[in-house]
Parts: sequence; C-alpha cells; structure tokens
Amino acid sequence: MRLGLRVVLTRDDDRALPPDARAAVANNSKADLFLSLHVNASLSPAMAGAEVYHLQLDPEGERARREAEADAVTLPVLGGGSRRLDVIRWDMAQARHVSESAALASMIAEELGRQQVMLSPRGVQQAPMRVLEGADTPAALIELFYATNANQEMAAGSEGFRNSLAQALFDAVVRFRAHAEGQPPR
Repeated sequence: MRLGLRVVLTRDDDRALPPDARAAVANNSKADLFLSLHVNASLSPAMAGAEVYHLQLDPEGERARREAEADAVTLPVLGGGSRRLDVIRWDMAQARHVSESAALASMIAEELGRQQVMLSPRGVQQAPMRVLEGADTPAALIELFYATNANQEMAAGSEGFRNSLAQALFDAVVRFRAHAEGQPPR
C-alpha cells in the first residue's frame, strides 16, 4: 500500500542528536506527524514490553496552549483568503497538539497489541518528554523494547519482531491519518 508519504529521519547512524534538534528537523520539514523511536533500559532485567508516550503539559504548558488559542492572529494571504497564525513559544509547540498526540499514542499501543508485540503494563503514558515539547505536530515517543531484558534483546534481533514493529507503526500511521482526515475508524 502506497500512502504518498515522505519519511524524514533525524539520523541514520548511531550518533547523539539533542532532543530540540530532532523536533527542529520535524518542524523544518513541515512534518504532519512526529514519531520518536527508542530502546528502553532498566536496572531490573525483568522489565519488558513496549511503552508509548505522549506529552503531559505542566500548568505553564496548559496556560501557553490557552493563550495561543486566545492570541491567534488571522492574516490575509497572497491571492485572497486568510491564514490563522498561532503565536506560541517554540518549546511549547506541542501544547496545541496534546489531544491528537494522545489519540496517536493510543492507536500505536493498540496496533502493537494487534501485532502481538508485548506491551509493558504501563502501556500508554503521559510524560514531560523534552523531545516531544518542540514538535509542532501530533507526536509520540515509542520505547520499542527493553534491551536490558535478555529475552527481549534476543527477540529484537529477529526479522519477525522487527516486521511486527514496522507493521504496527505503519498501521497506526494509516489509522491516525484517517482519523485526522475525519474518516470513519476502521
């Protein structure tokens, strides 16, 4: 299935890239969606399962979201019509996408479950994740598995596991796109 989407990677090698730079890549690419993929670790080798996060706003972030909605400016555009411009601090760009990000995170967790990818008992969580704050689009962070769990580390090396992860993410993106376009759920 071809979706007509363009995928932009923030990196394709094992080098550090600050969280703000990752969000900047998405914003500069005019991304419609931001997925941040990670591998988890724990001091307890028994911890296992994928986890999906979306941004949790602190009181300041919630206030910034309300102020951006109230302070929006409508400007005329060349050729007629107008464009709404929300004025919000860069590090609070995610504030206006929190509910859509929560929907996206839930869809990702559901699709991981459908593909038989083990979910942590914590499943979908809200957290003040820096990498998500600056993304001016619906965003989620996915901890794919625990590298400190011997069974999960071994499974992660299998083609079947990687295919299940990829299929789950693909299916979640397809569902979210339909949701964002107002299409009925599948």
